[in-house]
Formats: sequence, structure tokens, C-alpha cells
Amino acid sequence: MTDKIPAQPASPPGATSRLEVDTFCAGCSYNLHGQNVWRDENLGLMVCRCPECGKFHPAGTGVSASSVWLNRLAFMLLTNWIFICLIVLFLGGGILFGMQMAYLEDFTVSAYVTPDGQIVDVSYQNQINNPASQPQNYTPTYTVRGTGQIVPIATVRRVYRAPVEYGPNGVQTAQPLWEVYMPFVLVNFFDSLILGIFIAAAMFHIRRRTYYFLILPILAGLVAFLVWRTESHTNAFTAWSLGCIALWCLYDMFFLAAGIAIGRPVARLTISLIVPPKPRQYFAFLWLADGKAYPSTIAKA
Repeated sequence: MTDKIPAQPASPPGATSRLEVDTFCAGCSYNLHGQNVWRDENLGLMVCRCPECGKFHPAGTGVSASSVWLNRLAFMLLTNWIFICLIVLFLGGGILFGMQMAYLEDFTVSAYVTPDGQIVDVSYQNQINNPASQPQNYTPTYTVRGTGQIVPIATVRRVYRAPVEYGPNGVQTAQPLWEVYMPFVLVNFFDSLILGIFIAAAMFHIRRRTYYFLILPILAGLVAFLVWRTESHTNAFTAWSLGCIALWCLYDMFFLAAGIAIGRPVARLTISLIVPPKPRQYFAFLWLADGKAYPSTIAKA
């Protein structure tokens, strides 16, 4: 006569803990991470049950912690992942810094003016037959913009202006204002949004505290302001530069927060579309972080 093992109830009695490592069901490959663990009275072992197919498993069997070399490999991979996260944060913050710095530089320009404030254009006339070989032989000529009147160099002075007036009568060029703003708007938008999505997906373990990273645009703006202030002519534009940096910081923070808010849903949708059901279990942490049910190992018809 054989002893029959009594059927286990659907709800485990006296669950003592949860499985805190990635362990995959031998029957359907479902990720058992987070499942209740209890001691089986008949076997005397800690067991858990797969919610997908109903099979029982000894808790913790076959995980990487049971192998020294696999544990070491996991440590090296984790170290590399930490470096990748730091590099992405540094590059993302560096782009925000660079764009704020570029904005201040593009809208602060030096110009030559006459004593009565008229803008002077500088052109160079070549004094030799081969200007490529001896470029130092160019002589500057100062002409009043709009009239073409040549003025002596002794009467011309250099001034700085901020913000730059763009347009036909502006200091800089006849380039339309929207063309000047567009690169700043688009680059800051994509950088902030993509950086927020990465933070939400890669740093899922800190959950809502990912919003602490909203300080990144502020740090980038602060560094940009300090670097820009190292030039003496910028002292006259302190209030203007602080206002510009504050507006760009708010812009970047808004889309960074938007990226963090949609980061894990976007990651889950992307993985669901391109990763088959069984390998999808390796990304189950994206579902666990938001308290959602793990992805099924069974393909939907």
C-alpha cells in the first residue's frame, strides 16, 4: 500500500514569509518571486505554490545564492549595472547643463557699436594674393549696419547684450526666433522624458522616491549659472540669467516627472510587446514594483 499525500489547500496555512529571490516554476516557468512560503507538515520543508499552474516547489531550490560562482557572477553584473545607471544619470544631467549653458551663451552676445549706439558690422579685406597661407594679413573694416557708413576703429566700442534681439534689426542674425528656441525645447524635452523613464524602470526598488531625482535639473542649472558667471561681462545680467535658468529648470522638471510617472507602464508595455511570455518572467520586477500581478507565462490567443 502506498501513502497518499493529502491535497494542499489553495490558501497556504500559516505562511511564514515570502520568496525574495527569482525562482521559476518547473512546470510553466512562472516567476515565484513574492509568493507565500510555509512549512509543509508532511515533508518538513519550506514550500511555495505556483499561482499559474498550481504546482508546489521547495522554497529557494536552485537559486543563484546556492552557488558560489554564480553568486560572484551576479555581484559583478550588479556592479556593472550600478556603473551604467551612474553613467546614464551623469550624461542626462550633463545634457541638461549643456543646454542651459548654451541658452545663456546664445542669448548673450557681444556687439560693436558707435558712440550713439548704432550697431557696427565687421568685415575683413585681404591684403595679399594668397589669404589661405597668410590669414594674418586681413584688415578689419567697421561699417554701420543699415547705412554702410565706414567708421574709424577709434570710435567703436564693444558691448554685451542680453537677451539677444533676433530678427532683421537684431544684434545677432535675421534667423526667426522660433528656429532659435526649437533645439532647446526639443532636446530638453526628450532628454528629460527619456531620463525619467529610465529612472522609473531601472530604479524600481525605490518606488516613489524616484521623484527625488527632480533635483537633477536644479543642480544642472546651478552649475551652469556658476560657470557662466566666471566671465566678467555677465555680472550685469545676473537677474536675467537666473530667470532663464529657473524657467528651464521648471520645464525640465515637468517632463522628468512625466517620464518617471509613465516609466514603468511604458517599460511593461514594451516588454509585453517584444518579449515572449516565458522570458518575460525575468522582468517581473517591473510588475512587482507597482503591486501588479506577474505577467502570465501563457500566450494569449
